Amino acid sequence: MKIKEAIVHRIDKDRHKNSVLTLAPACLPVDQILIDAVEKARKTYGTTSSRAFGTFEGNVVLFPFSGLLSHYLAGNADMLTFSTQAMKKLVIEMDKQALATGGYALFVQYEEHTKPYFMVVLLKLRGGVGIDQKKLTLSKNFTLDVEHLHEAARINVANWHAADGNYISFVKKGRADADFTDYFRNFLGCAEFIESKEQTGLLIQVIREYCVAEKLSVDDSKKIKEKAFNYFSEQARDNKTVSLGALSMRFDDQKPKAFMEYIEKNAIEIGDGFEPHKSTFKKLMRIGGKDADIAISFDIGLIGNRVRYDKIKKELRITDLPPALIAAIETEM
Repeated sequence: MKIKEAIVHRIDKDRHKNSVLTLAPACLPVDQILIDAVEKARKTYGTTSSRAFGTFEGNVVLFPFSGLLSHYLAGNADMLTFSTQAMKKLVIEMDKQALATGGYALFVQYEEHTKPYFMVVLLKLRGGVGIDQKKLTLSKNFTLDVEHLHEAARINVANWHAADGNYISFVKKGRADADFTDYFRNFLGCAEFIESKEQTGLLIQVIREYCVAEKLSVDDSKKIKEKAFNYFSEQARDNKTVSLGALSMRFDDQKPKAFMEYIEKNAIEIGDGFEPHKSTFKKLMRIGGKDADIAISFDIGLIGNRVRYDKIKKELRITDLPPALIAAIETEM
């Protein structure tokens, strides 16, 4: 990860009271203290938070954040000017939420896997130490309160400029705390969008790639896929949504964060909160059988496509055979 610029501002707010904004006079120095803090925030965001996805609202008058960010990224405003304007909008939205409390707003522009990102995190500090209250700079005692990283968002800048998919990911809290998430989403001007089939298909692909990356055996890979299939089936049956954290824990209760860490390490844009798409997650399962002379195994999702079964004749017809299999058969013939 390469940090380009970062700045932190402070909001003092008690419940049922209006906010008091304290703006930083300048950007933070890009030193090891900042690098460690941002690395920790990014890892916490990616591995312990429930996330959803969306795009910017089109009306930049009602939702000015995207316009301000675009202006900044184009080099038409510096970080201090941009973040100051953004903070004024955040204060307005925060004051609408009576139970919201203050904290620190960290704005970071960085690159990861050669891709540009912009991140906004509202955080608190353990014990209230680690930030110079006047200069708003970081000290070596800077410690993120990981358990309260509830408001955060990351913009995939390249995908945003290419209008490619849902380029904003943000922390999604439970229904009981929806108002908190809503005020932060309104500040960003983010329209949430979750497409069940698309997200289920992406997650299945990630699961398969994870098995390969971890160099799992055929049997272990099959167990992972079966666990995923059973989890999706249970969530669909109970009308519940997918939780990546719960799925990661089910994969390996000894390393409950391993799958989540793989997703974050590879910057895979997939979030929680979507309903598992039945006809899609069924493709996780394979069907097969063997006797003394033959063994057959294939994705259950191929039935009716490349694999067709005749119930009357009890025959199986397979099309689009693998080139290696075709070559071997023709050689023998």
